[in-house]
Amino acid sequence: MAAWEQTARGGQERFHKAYELEVRGADGAAVVLSFDQSGAHDVGLSVWDGGVVLAKSIEQRVHAGELDLRGKTIVDVGSGTGIVGLACAALGAHTVVLTDLPHTVLPLIKRNVARNEAATRAYATTIDVQPLDWTEPAHAHALASHLSRIDFLLFGEVTYYEHLIDPLLATLAILSAAHRPTVLMSHGTHRISPLLRFFRSVRLTHHVRVGSLARLDRPYRSAAHKLFLKQLEPLDARAGGHSERDAAAKLAQPEREPVLERLSFWMERKATLLEEYGRVQWRMLESAALLEGDFERVGTAAHAAGTSARAELERLPEQSATLLEQLGHAEWQCCECIAQLQTAPQNPLSAKASVVPKERAYAAEPILVAAGAAPDSLGAAKAVLSAMLQQRAANSDVSTRAKSDQ
Repeated sequence: MAAWEQTARGGQERFHKAYELEVRGADGAAVVLSFDQSGAHDVGLSVWDGGVVLAKSIEQRVHAGELDLRGKTIVDVGSGTGIVGLACAALGAHTVVLTDLPHTVLPLIKRNVARNEAATRAYATTIDVQPLDWTEPAHAHALASHLSRIDFLLFGEVTYYEHLIDPLLATLAILSAAHRPTVLMSHGTHRISPLLRFFRSVRLTHHVRVGSLARLDRPYRSAAHKLFLKQLEPLDARAGGHSERDAAAKLAQPEREPVLERLSFWMERKATLLEEYGRVQWRMLESAALLEGDFERVGTAAHAAGTSARAELERLPEQSATLLEQLGHAEWQCCECIAQLQTAPQNPLSAKASVVPKERAYAAEPILVAAGAAPDSLGAAKAVLSAMLQQRAANSDVSTRAKSDQ
């Protein structure tokens, strides 16, 4: 893991030691922001990798001229330590409003605002701290009334708990009703179910654009297998022709990334993980059988075999859980690739879609839909991949024959 990743740190450092993030400010100068953390008893009290990556993504897009925060009002929803919102303050935003639970998290945010006052002072950003409990609609209504405009909402890893997805969607609806902001978002795949619930609903009201970590500074690209960037634009705003905002807030598209190649890689990775998972499951069954005496090892005393089997049974469940987590990451990567293929200009899947039957039995389809692709594009993706692999095999045969002829 890279040194910046919170998940690479031990307990004390992960949840209690101050976290430092360097960004290149709006004037090009290096700005070091420092964030106090207050323990592991609430997810909002520590820095998460998704917040770091979202901050670095916004930084990259600002300096590439793809995102302009000057004169803009930004509301950081579920700010936690305030890392994304305070990074936006250093990147030239006019107003940043940091929000979270009033009693548990806001005191930490206020400390971090004070902690970084000297670092952000040069950018003349108005920084405000407001309560926003998603389960209390009055908070969202008060915030929407308090602000004359909201240009961007920040969603840094806010889809962790499934029971909070509906309140989060309600908060988004209230804040979007009058202001039509664009949402800049990061998420992991710690838990797939909340993601499904969120994207199934939000894609009915917003256009979902898929971002890429490929253009971030090299150390931050290491999280590409487990963190994802999204930009959500209100559907009616796009239809209404907000061309200036669309141009300013357009996601940085991957530089001709071979999406089909990535999809092929992740599908092969899934197959490898499933095979390994099957081996682990068998070893668990065999160890259980040895422990029960149903199996016995040739040339090994029963007591030794039982001790060995017991040790295996203690170790293998953790290995199994790790493989399932990796499989979830690979599954989501596949769906992200398919969503990008379906929405890309001159989409190679569109020509195939009419001749490929709908694939209704595939387990990943709900995730695919949540990632932003139509349900029937999975069959099209399989057809394209099949054709690509057949072409590779044909090329390999031609190369082999040519060598034999020589």
